[in-house]
Parts: sequence; structure tokens; C-alpha cells
Amino acid sequence: MLADQQSARPRDSLVVVPTCNSASLERLVECILRSGPFDVLIVDTQSAGGPRGLAEDLAAERPALVSVIHCNSEWGDACSAGYRHALQWHYERVFALDVSSAHDPACLPVLRRMLFESADVITGGVTGVRASVLEALGVHTLDPSALHRFGYRVVEHRCDQ
Repeated sequence: MLADQQSARPRDSLVVVPTCNSASLERLVECILRSGPFDVLIVDTQSAGGPRGLAEDLAAERPALVSVIHCNSEWGDACSAGYRHALQWHYERVFALDVSSAHDPACLPVLRRMLFESADVITGGVTGVRASVLEALGVHTLDPSALHRFGYRVVEHRCDQ
């Protein structure tokens, strides 16, 4: 898909997947895409055992839904790079999911609905945030106590609840 066609497409929800381990990446991306109207951003942390080839292949197979950026950093900084990408591409909601499978992508539809109905930020396992919060406070300000002080609705939710 051409960049101008892709940017004209409505942007709903982006799932940021920082990764340095390719073992479960393909399965995770497929699960996310089957879960609903989610695009995937793989943030390749460029470690020695990283999934660079696999990540690029997944993006080439589904260029409208899967993207890759490269970031030589730890998980938190990789998430921040993903949040900046989400703002640049005008997504409404952003989620951060760990490729280690500690986070279940099956809970994404529930978390997405929560961001529509009752929350500005979701913590506890998978992080979910409205893009407007990131625009207002910056991509490094997801501390729940700071968010409460600014009047944002922060909800803790674990996928096993």
C-alpha cells in the first residue's frame, strides 16, 4: 500500500510489540490481528537474537496492518518509540503488549471497549491509553498517580479478571 493511501485510512487501535525474541512473534501477531480492528507495530530492539528478518517478513505480508521500526533500547523506551509512532499516524488508542506471551492478546477487545467507555489509561499487564492522553502529557508520562492528578481515568485491569 502506498504511504499516502495508508495515511488516509482511518486509524483506530495500534498494538505496540517491543521484541527481542522471535520465538513467538508470528503467533502473537496473528492472534492480535484476529482479535479485532488492531494494527501491529513491531518495535525491533535490535538485540543479537532479534527477529529482524521475521518482523520485516510479517510487515511485508500485511503492509496495511503490520509495521516495523528499529530501536536500540530497552522495553520501556521501545514502548515510547511506539507511542510516538501512534501519534504520528493519528491512532485513537494504543496498547503495549509483551511478546513473551505473558500478555494475552485475547483481552485486547475488552481493553479497547474500556477505553471507549470508562478509561483514559489502563494499567496492569497490557497497557492501553487514549492517544489524546499521550498528546497532552507526552509519551513518558504514564505514571498512574500523575495521571490521576491531571484528572485522567486510570483503570487497573488484568486479563484474567
